Amino acid sequence: MYPVMEIMPFVGKKEIPASHCAYFGKLKNEDSEDGVSIFYQDLERALLMAKKKNAKIILFSCENIFINSSVFSELFFKALKKIKASKVRFILYLRRQDLVLESAWKQWGAKDPNHATIQDYKMSAHAQNLLDFKTHLDRWLTFFKADQFQVHTFEKSHLRRKSVIPSFFQQLGLSDSNIKSLQKPSIRKSNTGYSDDVLHLLRLYKQDDIHDNTLHKLLNRALPEKYLKQDPFQDYGILKLSEREELLRMYRADNQSIANAFFNDGREDLFLDDVESLNKESNKNQSHNHENELEKLFPILLDLFIHQEERLRRIESRHRKIFSTLPLPRTAKSKLRIFLKSL
Repeated sequence: MYPVMEIMPFVGKKEIPASHCAYFGKLKNEDSEDGVSIFYQDLERALLMAKKKNAKIILFSCENIFINSSVFSELFFKALKKIKASKVRFILYLRRQDLVLESAWKQWGAKDPNHATIQDYKMSAHAQNLLDFKTHLDRWLTFFKADQFQVHTFEKSHLRRKSVIPSFFQQLGLSDSNIKSLQKPSIRKSNTGYSDDVLHLLRLYKQDDIHDNTLHKLLNRALPEKYLKQDPFQDYGILKLSEREELLRMYRADNQSIANAFFNDGREDLFLDDVESLNKESNKNQSHNHENELEKLFPILLDLFIHQEERLRRIESRHRKIFSTLPLPRTAKSKLRIFLKSL
């Protein structure tokens, strides 16, 4: 069971169901003991619902649980102990640090006016927190046992059917037939990447709140799929090969330590996909030459304009149909029409 958490305020005392990331994002800012109390109460409600639905597993899923280890490792431990949870498992997918950095630059760093380049962003506390897997794992292991963790790498050579979705559901005990019947999610419902030219457009747009994804949502909804990243394993081609290798050298000892602790296949490194071949493949498809920036950005802006124009026309058409059915006198309709046109 994937429980709906309802602590996100909407208007006054009214509350709306929230995703787990929104839920834990709010929980993170609570006072330590208040956070434990809130989570404990929500766990109790989730357990009651699970019993009613005869659900065997209660699932919480969000990337910010792991990377906020300084808060959530202890909070989870105290709340789960208080509720006397008998079996607790953590399923963790780790992505190679150079790929995490590029993805984070796309999602957060490129928006930040304090970071002109990905190299600037790499040195920020925000990026360092995302890349330091071992520190986070060590914090979690202070409160939980290593055998409670199922650690996987997010890479083609490791994942079943080249996708994290069937791999994840396999860990939950779903049968092969049920996993095969799962419908592949639309690319527009995924955390999509973009072509290099779209990324350049994002780099030009800076904002104070790096967690405001309004522009990302517009791009994901409006742009033709040719601008969207089709392969989740393809890197963005932002980092040069030498920069990738330098970054991975920084984390090599930590990654090896994780591999030794959680993998028994004798691997020499935590991540098995070849860095150089992926980098070459990416560079075939990504362009770093922005000498003719307007020429490259104009088609993207035009596609956005066309999408918004078509959307407005559909809205206007619906409004006209609704307007024509309103039981109003002719003079009232005339005044209302003039008012609507003035908006």
